[in-house]
Amino acid sequence: MLNIYVSDDIRLKVEEIPEELHSMLKKALTLPNPAYEQALKYGNGFTKIPKKIRLYDENEGFLIVPRGVANKIVFFLKQNNIPYKIHDQRLVLPEVPFQSRIMLRDYQKEAVNKLMQVTQGFLVSPCGSGKTVMMVELMTRIKQPTLFIVHQKELMDQIINTAVALTDVTKQEIGVIGSGKRTVGKRMTVATIQTLNRMDIDEIKDNFGAIFIDEAHHLAAKSFYEVISKFPAKYRLAVSATPERADGLSKMVYACSGPVIHEIKQSQVPTIIPSLKVIHTDFDTDTYEHMEVIKQLVEDNARNQLIVDTIKKEAPGHFSLVLSDRVEHLEILKSMIARALPHLKVEILTGALKKKERNKIMQQAKNKEIDILLATQLAREGLDIPHLDRLFMTFPKKSASTVQQEVGRVMRPAEGKIDAIVFDFFDFKHGILKSQFYKRVKVYEKIGMTVRKEVFV
Repeated sequence: MLNIYVSDDIRLKVEEIPEELHSMLKKALTLPNPAYEQALKYGNGFTKIPKKIRLYDENEGFLIVPRGVANKIVFFLKQNNIPYKIHDQRLVLPEVPFQSRIMLRDYQKEAVNKLMQVTQGFLVSPCGSGKTVMMVELMTRIKQPTLFIVHQKELMDQIINTAVALTDVTKQEIGVIGSGKRTVGKRMTVATIQTLNRMDIDEIKDNFGAIFIDEAHHLAAKSFYEVISKFPAKYRLAVSATPERADGLSKMVYACSGPVIHEIKQSQVPTIIPSLKVIHTDFDTDTYEHMEVIKQLVEDNARNQLIVDTIKKEAPGHFSLVLSDRVEHLEILKSMIARALPHLKVEILTGALKKKERNKIMQQAKNKEIDILLATQLAREGLDIPHLDRLFMTFPKKSASTVQQEVGRVMRPAEGKIDAIVFDFFDFKHGILKSQFYKRVKVYEKIGMTVRKEVFV
C-alpha cells in the first residue's frame, strides 16, 4: 500500500514507493537548466549555476514532489495494480457566496465546465478569449476564498475591474497584495508575485481555498514556482495563451499547475486574423554574441529609418502599437517618429514609468487619444486596447508565447475596426536573426495568418 499525502506538495514514504515509480519521478522531475546552457554558450565553463533543475526533494524518509505530477503517480499505480490511499490534506474553507452576472460564450462554457470537474490544472486560453471573465466565473462557482496571482499591476487592475463589473464583489472588499498594499479579502484577493516573493507566505497561505495563476507560463520562473508551491489550497488553476516556453521549461509549469485540462482554439474565438507584411532590412553584423547583436541592431540608423518610414506610410488613420524589448530603442524611435509625423500623438509605455503616468497613458490610449503607442513587454500581458489595428514588431524574438501575445494585441474586434496588419522587420542577412524569423513564422501560421513563401530569402 502506497500512502499519498497531498497538501501544498505531495509526500510519499520512500520505503513504500515501488523502485520503478521512484526512478520515474526523479527522472521526470530533473530538467536541464537553460541558465547553465546559456552560461556554457557564452564561454563561462566555470559557472556556479547548477547543471540541472531538480523539482523533488528527499527528506526524513519522504520523497517530496510537486502536486502537478499527481496524475502520473496515480496512472502508474493503476497500470501496475498497486494499492494506494490518498490522504487529502489540501485546504478547503467554509463556502463564500457569490452572485455572478456573467454570460459566457459557448466556448467559454465548455472551458469552465471542464475546469469545474478538476481541482488542479491548466487552461490554454488564446488572446481575446476572455480568460479573466472565465477565471472570475470559476471563482463564483467554486465558492472558496480565492487568491489571483499575477506578475503585472495592469493584470491586477483588469481582474479587479472585471470582478466588480460582473459579480456582487465590491472594489472595497477585494484584498490587494501589491502596489504598497497588503490586505486579504474575505472572498477575493489579488496579488503580484513580486510582493508575495518578499513575504512570509505562512502568514497568508491558510486564507485561501483556491489559487488562480494568470499568465501561468511564468511558473517556470523560480520565484513564481516556489511561491505558488507553498499554498495548500485545494484548487490550483492556471491559465495562459500558451504554456510552451522557448527555454524548454514547460515541464516545470505543469509540475506546479497540473496538466492541460482544456485548450480553447484560436478558431473558436471571435477575433480578427491579421494580415502579415514582412519588411526586409539590410542589417547585418559579424558578431554572433547576443548582447552585442542587439546593441548594434538597436543603434542601426538605417534599420531605424526603415521602421520609421514604414510607420509614416502605414500608421496615419490607424491606431498603432510599436514593440521593442529595449527602452532605449523605443526612445530613439519615438524621437524619429515625432519628427516624421508631428501631427500624430505618440507615447511610450514601459514598466519603469510611475504608476500615475502609466495610468494616464493607458487611459489616453483606451480613449483613442494616442495614435502611436510604443511599448516594451508590458504590451504582451496586460495591455487591453481592442481598437489597436497596426502592429510593428521591431525587435527580433523567437518565443512562441511572446509572439502570440504580441500579435493578440491587434486581434480583438472593436467597433469600426475593419482589419489588422502585423509588420515584421526581417533581418535576413544575419543567421541567428533569420532563424528567429522562421520561428515567428510558425506562430503566425498557427494563429491563421497567411505567410507568402516569397518573403523567405
